[in-house]
Amino acid sequence: MNAVAVLLLLCMCDACHKQMTPDEAKNQLAGEWTLIVKSSCGDLGIRSDKLILHHDGRLEQHLEMTNGRRHESSADSKWSFMPENSVSLDERFNVAKSGAEVTVEKRHEILIVEFTRPPSILLNPDLNCFYQRVSGARE
Repeated sequence: MNAVAVLLLLCMCDACHKQMTPDEAKNQLAGEWTLIVKSSCGDLGIRSDKLILHHDGRLEQHLEMTNGRRHESSADSKWSFMPENSVSLDERFNVAKSGAEVTVEKRHEILIVEFTRPPSILLNPDLNCFYQRVSGARE
């Protein structure tokens, strides 16, 4: 009887860790994401940062700084899922600080995705600032 319970538990654990197909991952990623600003990036002057990953591969980014400057992605920006746990953003406004100077630079980035509940997109595994999904896909 115990052997059957252990076998059943192992099968359940295997199902929990089953890799998503690229289509399943794309469905999990499509939607609106907002930057959660924690201590690691609290001094960058970000008021809000929103990513919208459209199901058709279009990408929108709406970044607002505390000084009032806004940065909007171009209409042809794209995103794609990269197996097993990354998202490629062809253009993302990256905010960085060197000394007292804060810079905003548009660049291609590949970020790590954690398919947790709720899912997260990490800016850097060593930082505690991340994008969190706030709503599902909209076209």
